[in-house]
Formats: sequence, C-alpha cells, structure tokens
Amino acid sequence: MAAKRGQIARHKAFMIRSYALTFSAITLRTWKFILSRSFHIDPVHLYMIDAWMWFVPNLLVAEWWIRQRVRRRSIFTAQTGC
Repeated sequence: MAAKRGQIARHKAFMIRSYALTFSAITLRTWKFILSRSFHIDPVHLYMIDAWMWFVPNLLVAEWWIRQRVRRRSIFTAQTGC
C-alpha cells in the first residue's frame, strides 16, 4: 500500500525487511549446521537456540542497512542543500 500512496522510501524499507525474513530460511539451515558441527548440543536445545538465530540476525542487519541508507541520504541532502 505504501508504494501505491507514493511512499517509496517506506516501501523500500518494508521490502528490505521482507527479503531479510525470506532469506532467513537459508540462515536457519546455516546456523543449524554451524552449531551442530561446532558444539555437542542436544537436538532439542539446538532447535530452541536456532528458533531465534534464524530471523533475529537477519532483521538486525536489515534495520542497520535501512538506517544507514537514511543517514547517508540525510547527510547528502544537508551537503547539497536540497
């Protein structure tokens, strides 16, 4: 709906978050492989840890990315005076 209303920046931020959550299916398998190979963890505990590791890091990176874009844009507009 944001794109239809002309709120392109808001729509881009939403799409970055959406991609991060979609990509978390791959992240889940990666973390599970790393944790199971690195530590001897009971499978039940592995799934409990993995339940958070699959989407939290992805969302943190996505939010960092969005905030960096906003910060760079505001610095650019302040320098150019636009």
